[in-house]
Amino acid sequence: MRLPNIYARLAHGNVSMWLAGIWMLYLLISPLYVFPKGLPQPADLLLMMGITGGLIVSFLSYRGGIPMVYLVGMLFVGLTFIINLTNNFFFPDKRLLLSSTYYAYNFLVFAFVVHLFSKDHHVMKDLTYFAVASSVIVQCLWAILFPDFGVKRMTAAFHNPNQLSYWGLCMAAMIFYLKRDEKFSRFDFFLFVVIAYIQALALSKSGIISYSVMLIFLIFARQTPARAKVGLGVGLVFFGIFIGFLGTQVFSFYDDVAVVERVVGRIAGIGQENDDSLEGRGYNRIWENPHYLVYGAGEGSFDRFRTRWSSNELHSGLATIVFSYGVFGFALFGLFVMLVVYKQPWQCWAIMFAVILYGASSQTIRFTHTWATFGIAYATFVYSPTRLRGKGQAHLYAPPDRPPISGRL
Repeated sequence: MRLPNIYARLAHGNVSMWLAGIWMLYLLISPLYVFPKGLPQPADLLLMMGITGGLIVSFLSYRGGIPMVYLVGMLFVGLTFIINLTNNFFFPDKRLLLSSTYYAYNFLVFAFVVHLFSKDHHVMKDLTYFAVASSVIVQCLWAILFPDFGVKRMTAAFHNPNQLSYWGLCMAAMIFYLKRDEKFSRFDFFLFVVIAYIQALALSKSGIISYSVMLIFLIFARQTPARAKVGLGVGLVFFGIFIGFLGTQVFSFYDDVAVVERVVGRIAGIGQENDDSLEGRGYNRIWENPHYLVYGAGEGSFDRFRTRWSSNELHSGLATIVFSYGVFGFALFGLFVMLVVYKQPWQCWAIMFAVILYGASSQTIRFTHTWATFGIAYATFVYSPTRLRGKGQAHLYAPPDRPPISGRL
């Protein structure tokens, strides 16, 4: 990738330099959390400028058909508003009023990403890759130059280590989807190693497990060169044998390596903490209040479900969807995710599975990078040159000459 060439193509291409610049800057500064939890961060405010200035106008001016993925996404967002407003009438809580705004904003982020790629796939792929790679390296340097002394789990500029861990997982997924039509380079593998280091610093159990699953899938991905597959496969087998036969004794050689020691201790401690149980994560409120599976409990007024474990929200994005918006809401969200990776190779489904897997034990669905990942996974396939040269698939999405969101900006 040559930035001068990208600049020249931006200047003479269809994609707006202003919108592309906002998208790149968002990816670079999105790990910077300044305001309290639940409030829009600087990167969100910046991205809203791009969405307000461009995407809304495109929606209003569009006269063609709407792809199914957009219809399902909008139905899901609309359902969250209906259920939250209904529950707020009986159990007033401002969180019920705010929850749906997160989904509305995140869906607009998804549509915004697809819109940019629809204008110029090649330029947006290069710009997005550059921004993702830069952001990953910056976070690694942050961890090295500004360690959280006295704190076992690194947060970097996020509010908590789980956010850092999940952000790293989304960055790895974005790299995979951006490189779907080419082989991984040495620099790509370097980025995967850096993200693994970030996962080790964040010490999120969900992050370590989900990222390990993703790396296993990467061994079999078509983007991985043959030699790299052999090397990674052999390394994985020997690592498994080493650990299986020698157990924790292996790491007695690494007592001075704090990162390794902490990761091993974190994984070995799975199941020993209160929040490792279904009750600790709040799953018990699902079977204790089965009627909400029909019409949804909304996201808020959590005092209704106070237990000895917690009176807060469910610590699971997936469980939150099914409990807060019922089986129908969960089905809509599941259908939306399926449409994002519909007709894509199994590796793309596998990477998406690793991303969604994190949501089994952490609140990830409201995290904006989840929907940005959805957007990249969808757009890099729909507007992939390889796909556009194919036959018999154009009817599944908007035609190449009529992108889902039109309007020159």
